[in-house]
Amino acid sequence: LDIAITHIAGRGRQTLVAVLGVAVGVGFSIAMAALMQGGQDDFVRQLVDTMPHVDITDDQRTARRQPAEDAFGAVAISGLRPRDDRRGIINPTAATAWLASWIPGRFAVSLKTQGVIRYSSREV
Repeated sequence: LDIAITHIAGRGRQTLVAVLGVAVGVGFSIAMAALMQGGQDDFVRQLVDTMPHVDITDDQRTARRQPAEDAFGAVAISGLRPRDDRRGIINPTAATAWLASWIPGRFAVSLKTQGVIRYSSREV
């Protein structure tokens, strides 16, 4: 402790400059963290919250019959994935009835839409 007091008392100007340098560095670090947090919150509010996060697709589509199945009698194809077909949903009446029983209220049937839920003047 004696050595520390001797250095601080003997080099007052250097100590003051060092303390101010650390304080300015910490202040800028806090300011940059706040600026980045505000930018992230604004980005999420303007871009992410305005896009829909729920896509309803039909998982019951099957892949087309493969030519090898027609040409050969004993063919087993595994892991074949059907192409994404975005033309519509098979049996939309059943999907609409399922949604109506699950979600209270009214909704419009559409293939592509966006929605924002507001509750107590807040976007949920």
